[in-house]
Amino acid sequence: MSQRLSTSVTFQALNKRVDSLESNYTAGFTPGGIAAAVGYVPANKAGDAFTGPVVSDIFRCPPSGSAGGIDVSRAFSSGFTGIVEFLKSDGTRNGFVGSNAEGGPMHYGSDTGAGHYFEGGTISPDPDMHFGLRFNTVDGILDFDSNDYVYYSRSNDEYLFMIGGVTQLALSGGGLQVSKVFTVGDNNFEMSLNGNSPYIAFDNTDFLGYDRLANVFSFNIGNAGKAQIDSAGNLSNTGTIFPGGDANYLLGVFANIPRVQFDANDNLAYDRAGNTYSFNIAGSSACNITQTSLIANGLSAPTISVDANFYASLNASNPQIVFDSGDTLQFNRATNSYNLTLSNSTQLSVNGTGTFVANVLTVGDNNFGMSLNGGSQPLVLYDSGDYACFIRSSNVYSWTIGNATKATLDSSGNFVAYGALLASGDSNFGLSIPIANNPRLTFDTGSDHIAYDRTANKFYFVIGGVNVASIDASGNMRIKGVLTQSVTP
Repeated sequence: MSQRLSTSVTFQALNKRVDSLESNYTAGFTPGGIAAAVGYVPANKAGDAFTGPVVSDIFRCPPSGSAGGIDVSRAFSSGFTGIVEFLKSDGTRNGFVGSNAEGGPMHYGSDTGAGHYFEGGTISPDPDMHFGLRFNTVDGILDFDSNDYVYYSRSNDEYLFMIGGVTQLALSGGGLQVSKVFTVGDNNFEMSLNGNSPYIAFDNTDFLGYDRLANVFSFNIGNAGKAQIDSAGNLSNTGTIFPGGDANYLLGVFANIPRVQFDANDNLAYDRAGNTYSFNIAGSSACNITQTSLIANGLSAPTISVDANFYASLNASNPQIVFDSGDTLQFNRATNSYNLTLSNSTQLSVNGTGTFVANVLTVGDNNFGMSLNGGSQPLVLYDSGDYACFIRSSNVYSWTIGNATKATLDSSGNFVAYGALLASGDSNFGLSIPIANNPRLTFDTGSDHIAYDRTANKFYFVIGGVNVASIDASGNMRIKGVLTQSVTP
């Protein structure tokens, strides 16, 4: 069968024209032009036999030495199709299309690692184009079916999951947004907007809902509201609250009486009709509080405590207030008197006749007071370490200054001063034992005095600090000046 090709084929890079090609023609192409033509028979001759296309080993365009180009080659080995290679300016390959097995998928690749770029259209293995990858300007779209796709928006930096052309789910840096129902695990556990009231359903009729208009959370069990929390933080419920999950510790309303139960039969209840608080212990009322009174019941010594050490108590029929261990104010009903006890010792008593008895009576300030001082030595305290005291055991008055005894007076009238005895309050006239236990009678400033030297057993008469005369135990008298007789002193 003879066939002619009327279409002209032009190789611009070869700068040559072949008007027609026929069978049994083999051409060897080399860079720059046709190197050889073997078995060529002019196509315009009658009776030519043409059985197939022209076959060439390599076609290169543009010629060798030019910047970039393509190589079109036939299969390198049996069972493979041809390859189109894209060349860089240095002649090395940049990418390719082809060189794939006959009957297999189309291969393409890049030798630079720069990826692949597709201009418009859809990349799809599906002949009907229902499943594939397409690009919308700079945004990517993965199609699964008509109007069902995943859309990525670069400008918004978010993924949109579309079903039926409607966004059902959006994923962005701000989180996950679901348009309707979000089911986790099974069909009974889900989250939904449900109009203006979002909810989380845990089971068919059990859910946590939020009313946006009223700003209220609602806990529903069996399709019925069991508890609500409003914007003020108020919690209302239809049953009983068990704090800490303790079945014996509960809050609830029983027969219209609010009650806090601490343990079985131990609770605080409020009677709305009687306006009365009732404290119940072991099933019995221990204390009731009304608008006007507090009544303790059933105990021999009811106690009202602020803490373990501060409380009020009946204390065996004598009311008392305990401030700390050993520190109390008590009223003794038998003696009709108040007793103030500190450190377990009674410090003050006041009876019905107004008699006032105190261990220490402070007047004016904390340093001036009167004290029994342990029950044996009454004293008057003038300042810290300064006091006058009577010692009952020895019948002695004692005067103390700076925590040191300065004078005493005993039951015989003996007066002992531990310093100088000043007569008439004159600081220059006094009797003292100032030096080495030697008594001295001073008349003026210490330089005019009569002294007795116990070691020498001698009296000295001193004027102006000078010994002017002396008398010893033998009666000898010595004078510093002239002894004048029969002269009026």
